Amino acid sequence: RSDLATGECLHTVAGYDSLVWSLDFSPDGQQLATGSDDHTIKFWDVATGQCLNTIQEHSHLVWSVQFSPDGQTLASISDDQTLKLWDTTTGQPLRTLNTYSNAILSVAMSPRGDWLATSSKDQVIRLWNLSTGESKLLPKQSSLVTCVAFDAAGEWLISGSVESTVAVWDINSE
Repeated sequence: RSDLATGECLHTVAGYDSLVWSLDFSPDGQQLATGSDDHTIKFWDVATGQCLNTIQEHSHLVWSVQFSPDGQTLASISDDQTLKLWDTTTGQPLRTLNTYSNAILSVAMSPRGDWLATSSKDQVIRLWNLSTGESKLLPKQSSLVTCVAFDAAGEWLISGSVESTVAVWDINSE
């Protein structure tokens, strides 16, 4: 399609009256998940722009959403200090992880879907083993960690902070 060359938008999804903070494509590219200021997560059909499902389980804004590599699970984090995992087919909650003392700012799922990383306003990076549900805290950072991501192989976790620093963590040594 020539929309990038012309700047023409293919279509717009409508259904929000407030700010959209995050979005993620499903691995097959058929769905889009969004998180918003209105405390909702919405699933959209990419081809039509139609809303497929709305989840209203968070009590504060949804900072970030991310699909698992197999597309069966969606992780969401919120200003309500919770990390929630959802079944993407039914929209039902699978697990709520709320061992946080502050708002969670970012979430990343490893490429194999075995680890989940989060950063929170208390300068903590937490690494979750999704098969056991157990978590590890990485050493407290000296400033606010605004983002986390895994490399394509799932061996490294990268974090960025407001101190303009990027830290690289070896997941296999953790």
